[in-house]
Amino acid sequence: MIMHQYRFCATGTLLLLAVAALAAGCGSGTDAPKGSPPIGSAEAEFGWAAIEILPEPGLGVSGHLEVHTDIESDHIPGRRVHVWLPPSYGEQPDSRFPVLYMHDGQNVFDPAGSVFSGRDWAVDEVILALADSGAIRPPIVVAIESGPLRIVELAPQDVLTDYFPVDTLAEARRQLEAGVNIPASQPLLGNAYLAYITEDLMPWVEANYRVQDGPENTFIMGSSMGGLASIYALYKRPDVFGGAAALSTHWPVVGDYMLDWLRDRGPLSGTHRLYMDRGTETLDSQYGAWQHDVDRALGVADASNMTSHVFPGHAHTEADWRRRVHLPLQFLLGTERRAPPLRTVQ
Repeated sequence: MIMHQYRFCATGTLLLLAVAALAAGCGSGTDAPKGSPPIGSAEAEFGWAAIEILPEPGLGVSGHLEVHTDIESDHIPGRRVHVWLPPSYGEQPDSRFPVLYMHDGQNVFDPAGSVFSGRDWAVDEVILALADSGAIRPPIVVAIESGPLRIVELAPQDVLTDYFPVDTLAEARRQLEAGVNIPASQPLLGNAYLAYITEDLMPWVEANYRVQDGPENTFIMGSSMGGLASIYALYKRPDVFGGAAALSTHWPVVGDYMLDWLRDRGPLSGTHRLYMDRGTETLDSQYGAWQHDVDRALGVADASNMTSHVFPGHAHTEADWRRRVHLPLQFLLGTERRAPPLRTVQ
């Protein structure tokens, strides 16, 4: 018999809904503590990465960035979509490129648009550095902005509706209304958001850009609630996505019920890839037990197509996600398909 736990913080408020910052798609607003170990140090192993340590990128926008507002959808409210093209897109007019879809698009490229911390992920600068070194296949990056309904769009809907007990889900919805001002009558939009990506956005991208099709060339990445949405997309639509990266995944909103859903979906095929990580500070300090359970349930320690890492000193911030985003980019798009080192989950 599987025992379910829905962990509450000391005040009785659900951990996610007690933190208003998550509604805006941002971190805690604090940088990593001084003296944090460098990425690629002995605390983490990245045998599959051609480049383990990358100098922190600068600020600003690098490369060619387009912002679109005219992509129609019947699934969710309209929003801005940022499309970043690598330099090789213009230099190689006969070439096609893999595509990386990212959540919270306002935080991905431009610090001026970052809604909370004034820091972006610097995905543009990082991809340029990795591609110049030959470490990755340079992708087109499609970054989807989030809005006031972010939580109900990124939450894994099937887990909430099909696996939560009715009373637990009702309590979560009541706290949603109180914590981030979303009415309890607001429908969950996780499946509608995923349909927007796969049925509206992807056809538009394929019609307007030179993309390589197929799941082996289509990836999805996000942090916090965006980490949940990325894992959900990979397991729900493996016919579309060939890999996902989830940084600082906010597991508490789905409790242990997500584990049941993942088990019922069955194991990933060997051609699909999943990267997961967490820090140890601010909100990330509360993710250790959750991530440990997920790693064990998925068999990460014995898998060559999945990896999970801990970054001591890293917090729940864009500042820290930008410090390590070169690692998931290599895991998904790396030109050297080396397997992660096998580890024993304690």
